Amino acid sequence: MLAKEPDQISVGDILRTVGGSWSSVRGMPAEKVTYWGAAAGLPALWSSVHSAIVRVVDQTTVSDLLAGRRHTWC
Repeated sequence: MLAKEPDQISVGDILRTVGGSWSSVRGMPAEKVTYWGAAAGLPALWSSVHSAIVRVVDQTTVSDLLAGRRHTWC
């Protein structure tokens, strides 16, 4: 993967290679946390947060990081 040009490598590519959870709650992957009662709707929120993280890291390249470029995501 690192044989590619920096503008062809996304942060998401690197994170997938390294592994691990991109979003965690109390040290656990967000999708593994169970909520009850009034908090029962939180898994849907964490799913949306995770989707947003994936979108940002997949659209940010190593070249962007080296150049100090920031994207506006909202």
